[in-house]
Amino acid sequence: MDAWDFVRDPDNAGALDALQIDLYDAIARGPVLERLAFYKACRACLRAPGVPTINLFGDHDSYARNIERLQKAFDGRVLVLPEVHDGNVVALAFNGPPLSVGLARLRERAAQVKAQTSLNAASWVAGLCKANGFDGVLRV
Repeated sequence: MDAWDFVRDPDNAGALDALQIDLYDAIARGPVLERLAFYKACRACLRAPGVPTINLFGDHDSYARNIERLQKAFDGRVLVLPEVHDGNVVALAFNGPPLSVGLARLRERAAQVKAQTSLNAASWVAGLCKANGFDGVLRV
């Protein structure tokens, strides 16, 4: 289904806890949908709380304008993960009540994830802190 049609479908309003957005075309010239209206429609699909993950190209000229539009659509409640292969940056936006999580709690949760999955979640916390410039309490 076309992403624009999906997010504007009244049946999807407030229906999702999470939404993954990856809208680059086959030759990665830039996101196919990047208007503020699209990001607002994505937010309207989310329950409260709800989180979309948005794949962006950090080294593409569309990156800054997409982050700005996400910030507007989600009232400034956007975090980014560190850039990975091929310049990909995943942004997380937040819908619902404000969140406040201390660094100690993030590290504790990362240890639980590692114990359950063997994934190095501590590196995710470090990357999240570095990419968003915080070292105390995460507020979104």
